[in-house]
Amino acid sequence: MLEKLKILLMKKLILEQWAKKTADWKADDWINYLHETFDELKKTKWTRKIFPQLANLSYSDLVNFGVRDELPEFPSSYPRYLEWWSSGTVKKKVIRLSKKDSIMISRSLGRFAHNTGRGEFNNVLGITSVPPFATASLVKFGLMVLSKRYTIVKIYEIEENINRIVRNAKYDGFVTLTGFLSPVLDKIISKYDIFHENVVIGLTGDVLIDSVVTKLNNYIGKWIDNYVIYNLYACAEAGLMAASDQDYHNLVYYPDANGIMILTKKGDLVDIFKAKKGTVGEIVLTIFRELLIPNYNLHDVVEITGRDPKTGLPTFNVLGKKVMRVAIETPTLGEIHGESGAVLRVAGAPLNTKDFDSVLAKLGVEYLAIIDDYRMKATFTIYTDKKINEEDLMKHLRENYLTKIWADKYNLGIVKFEIITDKEVIDKYKEFIIKVTEQKRSPKIPRIIVRRHD
Repeated sequence: MLEKLKILLMKKLILEQWAKKTADWKADDWINYLHETFDELKKTKWTRKIFPQLANLSYSDLVNFGVRDELPEFPSSYPRYLEWWSSGTVKKKVIRLSKKDSIMISRSLGRFAHNTGRGEFNNVLGITSVPPFATASLVKFGLMVLSKRYTIVKIYEIEENINRIVRNAKYDGFVTLTGFLSPVLDKIISKYDIFHENVVIGLTGDVLIDSVVTKLNNYIGKWIDNYVIYNLYACAEAGLMAASDQDYHNLVYYPDANGIMILTKKGDLVDIFKAKKGTVGEIVLTIFRELLIPNYNLHDVVEITGRDPKTGLPTFNVLGKKVMRVAIETPTLGEIHGESGAVLRVAGAPLNTKDFDSVLAKLGVEYLAIIDDYRMKATFTIYTDKKINEEDLMKHLRENYLTKIWADKYNLGIVKFEIITDKEVIDKYKEFIIKVTEQKRSPKIPRIIVRRHD
C-alpha cells in the first residue's frame, strides 16, 4: 500500500507537473535546461569527487572534454534508491540511482506517456529480461509509474505464463525488447487475441529494422487494425533518450536526463543541437545524475535527420552499433565468423545494413545474408524462406540512393548475388535466435554478416 501511494504521488506531483511545465518548451528552452542542469549537478559532492575538473567548465565546454568508454564506479556511500546491471558497451556495469536520479529518469517516461496522448495506461503487458539487468528493472519501474495495471513476464518463462498473459488481457499497452519479439509473436500473438484496438506498442533494446516491423504487422494485423508502434531509444545508464512520434525511423531527442554530442568520423564532438542534417556519428552522452557523468560513448551510430516540427528538438535515425566482430554457431551452416554493425565496408563501399534490410522487407522474406568480401569484389549469399528473383531485388535496391550502389556494382560484375531459397535454414536460424534469446536476456544476433577475405 505504501509503495502504491509513493507511485501515485510521483505521478501526480512530479511526472504530471513536469509534463505540464515542459509542454510548450521549444529547442531554446531545452538548451537552457541542459546548461542549468549541468551547472547544478557539477557542484554535487559526488561529481566534485569523481570529476573535479568539471567545476570550471560549462556545458558548452564538453565538446573539448574528450570521450570516455567506461562508467566510473559509484562510491560505496552513493544513495541506492534503485540499482540494476547493464551488460555494457565494454563490460558489465552496476548502475546505481539515487532518489533524485530516479525522478530524472522518470520525467522522460512521463513525457513520453503524455506525448502519446494517454498520460496513463490501463493495462500493459511487458516481456522483460532477468533482474537485476536494466531491461527487467527499468521496464518494471516504467510500468509501475505509467500504468494502472500491468503483467510482466520474463522472456525465458513465456511458455509457462501463456495462460496468465491471456487471462489478464486485453492490453492497451505492450512493451518489450526488439530482440524478444520472435518468441512472443510465435507463441502468443500468433495464437491469441490479447490487444485492444489502438494499443500502443513500445519496442526498445535494439535497432528497429523494417523486417521486424513487417513481421509484427503480419501477426498483429490478424486481430486488430488500429495500433501504434513506438521506437524507444534507451539505455541502462540514462533511461529514455529518444522516441519516435509519427515515423518509427525518426526519433525525437528527449533531453530530460542526458545531453547528447555526436562523435563524427573525423573525431570531432558536435552538440546535437548544432549538428547538421545528414551528420553521421556515434552517440556520446552526458548523464544527468547526482554523480554527473560526462561524454560517455555508447558506440551507437546515428544520422541526424532534422528537427521536430512541434518542438524544434533534434531528430535522428539509429543506424546500429559500431562495427564489431561476431562468431555464431548456426544449426545448419556451422560456425560463422565475421563482422556486423550499422555500416560495413563491402567491395570498397559502405553497406548501410538497416537500408539493405528494408529492401528485403519489401520482398516479404525472412533472411540470413552472409557476405564474402574480397576488398574490391564481394559475393552476397542470401538465404530466404520464400523464392525471390534478382530482378525484383535489383528493382528495390535502385529505389534508395544508399542501396542503389549495389545494383550498380552488380551490373559492373563487382558484386554477385546468390539467392538460396531454403526454408529449413531460415526456420532453424529463427529457432536458434528464440532459444538464445530465452537463455541470454537480449542477445544481438545479426542477420547480415560480412566475412573478410584479405
